[in-house]
Amino acid sequence: MNGRLFIAPAGAGKTGFILQEARRVARDGGQVRIVVANGRQAEAGYRRLARQGMFGVRFHTLSGLARETLDRAGVPCVLITDPIQIRLLRNVVDRAVEEGRLVYYHA
Repeated sequence: MNGRLFIAPAGAGKTGFILQEARRVARDGGQVRIVVANGRQAEAGYRRLARQGMFGVRFHTLSGLARETLDRAGVPCVLITDPIQIRLLRNVVDRAVEEGRLVYYHA
């Protein structure tokens, strides 16, 4: 499996380029998976491709792709919800601040 990471500023045409590449790869019989930041971006991608009459491209969030990968490998995985992730991260940050290990983001 080949993977490529595309990075560019907002408005630089990343989405259009990626979807054009997805169409090309799918036409050639390849499997296309696009990883996006969140579920809203995945839904927008599906809608955009559907308007163009293209189906068969899979959009994933990073956690969704990780879960599918672990499921296929037979490794149990439990994903925590966003509110719990935020509380956990807040706890880690607060503890790091209290211990003096994190000063830059303190305020």
